[in-house]
Amino acid sequence: MEKTGECSRHRRVDGQCSKTISHHWGLMVAPKNASGRGFGTKYHAKNPPSLPNSDDPTWVFETKQVPLEPFEMILVRVTVAKVADRKKLDRILKAVPVVLDSDDWNCVGWVEDALAELRKETSRGALTSGAVLGWEKVKLEAKVFVQKKKDEHRFDGKAEQGKFDSMKVPTWSALEGRELVQ
Repeated sequence: MEKTGECSRHRRVDGQCSKTISHHWGLMVAPKNASGRGFGTKYHAKNPPSLPNSDDPTWVFETKQVPLEPFEMILVRVTVAKVADRKKLDRILKAVPVVLDSDDWNCVGWVEDALAELRKETSRGALTSGAVLGWEKVKLEAKVFVQKKKDEHRFDGKAEQGKFDSMKVPTWSALEGRELVQ
């Protein structure tokens, strides 16, 4: 999840967001023992700036290499699966459609759809067994973890000096039910 200040749902009433979310959602594939160096692959739906005088939400799929250290205001990572076949996973995620005709669809909807597609495709061997792909569970665990980090002042600079390593992204494992990186 990443912090975002934009109107992520992009539904507008009188120029204002009528429905907003405060975090951008996406999926990231990274090495198991990532030490903060190197790169992972981010898969997500994003809404680039609209054309002038346009209220139409424009969502596009994007996959890109991203650094493993904190980037683009990333808040947390939640581990939901282990990759068995990177090429199969890449094909599945790139095939998840972007919804263009709904004011209520956004990056969160894309992640929900992607997890549903991965659940359907478990027999194709892209992920190892034991993946946590149920949307409600993933959503709840992510939100609870973000709130825990907010309560600990992980993001606002009010935490005791040295409590957190700002060069590491807080990480929760839904697979193990525990915090991996504070």
